[in-house]
Amino acid sequence: MQLISKLSVDPQMSGMVPRIEAEADWSQWRKVVNPDTLTDVPTKPGIYRVSHLRSNAIYLFAKTNSSIRDRVRKLGYALEESEKPDNEPHTAGPALWEIQRDIGDEFIVSWMLLDSHSYEDVIGIWAACLARHHAITGRSPIANFGSTANINGKYSDLNNDQSVNSGSDQEYREVDYNKITWENWDDVTSDNWMGLPWSEGFNPSDIHNDPFPRKPGVFRVRSEDSSILSYIGAVRNIHQKVQSDQENFPPDPKISFFEFNIAPTSKKNEIQAILMGANYLAGKPLPDSDYEGISFVNKAARDLIDRSEDELVELKQEPLDHQSFTQEMVAIANAGGGEIFVGISDNVDPIGVEDIEDLESQIRNWATDTINPSMRIKTRRPTIDGETILWVRVPPAERAMYNAGGVFRHRHASEKDALHWRDLEKFLVDNPDVLLRIIQSSDVSLQDVE
Repeated sequence: MQLISKLSVDPQMSGMVPRIEAEADWSQWRKVVNPDTLTDVPTKPGIYRVSHLRSNAIYLFAKTNSSIRDRVRKLGYALEESEKPDNEPHTAGPALWEIQRDIGDEFIVSWMLLDSHSYEDVIGIWAACLARHHAITGRSPIANFGSTANINGKYSDLNNDQSVNSGSDQEYREVDYNKITWENWDDVTSDNWMGLPWSEGFNPSDIHNDPFPRKPGVFRVRSEDSSILSYIGAVRNIHQKVQSDQENFPPDPKISFFEFNIAPTSKKNEIQAILMGANYLAGKPLPDSDYEGISFVNKAARDLIDRSEDELVELKQEPLDHQSFTQEMVAIANAGGGEIFVGISDNVDPIGVEDIEDLESQIRNWATDTINPSMRIKTRRPTIDGETILWVRVPPAERAMYNAGGVFRHRHASEKDALHWRDLEKFLVDNPDVLLRIIQSSDVSLQDVE
């Protein structure tokens, strides 16, 4: 569930930039050297940040849905390489290795545990950290998005008076985001959200109107009269992307955009992360985005499956039982949303599915025809160990609790508990987070409830 109550406005930033108050505080800093000794780093999901003893800068914000220790160790192994590493074992390895060559190996790490939170929360809080960092410093951390140093190849964030030259002839790039002013940051559908020149909203099904440019840029999608974004994309051809993805858009979509040069790919990922983070800080659900490339989806799926079954994750294999599967979706949605993976054996090994297109269509029909109110799921097709599986993303119940055949269910641990009509009042009293989520997505105010 989203940590809306944990977000507040930072008065030191003139009320413009939100402050992140997470449920779990950041841990104390810990040196990254000698990765095999990092036994105190937790083996649970969360986000982590990297700094240096000689600097007050944050060089990296990273996330994992499995083990923080595993990711930090892989970063440590990359830094021990005698030659500059590739993106394996850690994607930030090359950038931090370059910095280490100049200022030493005294990198430090701290982390925030998010083991009881959803896939969306892990990504959302990570993106929120990046967005706020950009709002304050005017740039993203050096090791995020494939960067290796900031402007002019110098590390200007060091505490000492003189910046340290990178020692490389490479021309480093500083992304110019002067247009991002954080104006109306908490109104994600406004025509100047984040100070950007968004167009008016258009419906792509209007055959008499084709306003979408065949140029690179950023676009956002929402349902008409909705204040929630369902999609944020930074693409090389707005027109082409809108036309090809219409089936994934919500009913009566309104699409607004602005033209923007997103080359190279790191720039595309960066602006998407900033907008996703601002959206999350505004207390909105995480939208779909093009940030979720194939490698990202495969890695995220593996991380979630490695957690095995819990309140947020359910593992299935074919054949699927219609009644049992729909009840599982209902239980997960009423508990705040979660993930179902189809094509995973009892031993938590990927075994794939027989016909993924038919299976995906069948589950979508179950979600809309059997569940009340109709549920709009999202799906992914990750490939793990050579097997393609189906990832079903179950949304949280918002305006009303879901039921199947008049039976309400709620997920507890890895079990789905039945809730009948007589239980609902007690359930909502015992689970105020569910009631709050329903109120926040409706026209009812807390004063009305009181």
